[in-house]
Amino acid sequence: MPHSDKKMISFFVTTACNLSCKYCYTNKYDFPKQKLSLEFAKLGIDDFFKNNDSKHIRFFGAGEPTIEFDLIKDIKNYAYKKAGEDLKVEIQTNGCFSREVRDWLSKNADIIWLLWDRPEEFQDFYRPFLGGKGASKFIENNAKYLIKKQ
Repeated sequence: MPHSDKKMISFFVTTACNLSCKYCYTNKYDFPKQKLSLEFAKLGIDDFFKNNDSKHIRFFGAGEPTIEFDLIKDIKNYAYKKAGEDLKVEIQTNGCFSREVRDWLSKNADIIWLLWDRPEEFQDFYRPFLGGKGASKFIENNAKYLIKKQ
């Protein structure tokens, strides 16, 4: 696909993360955590929707997007005002989010990419929570809930 023929707009919401993956740079160095501004996201939506037939938005990034849950909701709501029922919402997440986020995703996200290593020992060793606690069971519970809500 040519660079100019985009089918969705992606929002890198934050560089902050709630996991401490052994292979990831996000929490390894003393980088300042960054967050996308809502005003910048709105400008992106306005431009993308004006110049594309697609009304597909995606939350993605170097960090865990659901850490900025209120921002995700604000961006989605703004995009919905512009696109209406044509809006498609996609998110790539590590699956480590609250019940509130889980409920919202089940009702508002059309596509959910859940990054989850298996078997459980791999997830817990390579991708634990900050502080070292295993995340596998937490992610599994969220995944089972989301599958039921399809």
